[in-house]
Formats: sequence, structure tokens, C-alpha cells
Amino acid sequence: MSDYSRPAGPGSGTRALAAAVEMVDTSRLVNLNDVICPGGTCWPVIGNVLVYRSGSHITATFVNTLIDTLATRLDIALTDLGVRH
Repeated sequence: MSDYSRPAGPGSGTRALAAAVEMVDTSRLVNLNDVICPGGTCWPVIGNVLVYRSGSHITATFVNTLIDTLATRLDIALTDLGVRH
């Protein structure tokens, strides 16, 4: 780990969101923590893209790199719910 990386945690709000999802049968949690903090380490830069601003907020530029991954995971969640075939 470099001086600028940090170990991954569950993410702020993740536990509360997971608990809420457990209470609603028609919901799914789409978690991107494994992509944001690959291998359990939260790097400040991934693929030459700045990941964080203001400490714990991810940058819009980094979010744009997640579009395909998010689309795939949303498709899986919607298929699991029977909304998409």
C-alpha cells in the first residue's frame, strides 16, 4: 500500500442499504465497492483516473469509467427480479 491508499471498508451507508434491501423482496443492492477498491485497497488513482475528491467522494470522471460495469450489474439485478429477460 502506498502512503495515499487505504484499506477498503464497507462504504458509508452500505450496511444500512443492505439492511433495507433485505426488507424489500423487490429490491437488490448493486454494489461497486470491489471495483472502486479493487483487491480491498482504495487507490487514489485507477487507470490514470483520479478516484476521489474531498476525501471519500468519487469523481465524475471515475464514475464514467464504471458505466459498463454498472450497466452489467443492473441488468443482472433486473433479470433476477424478473423485470428483464
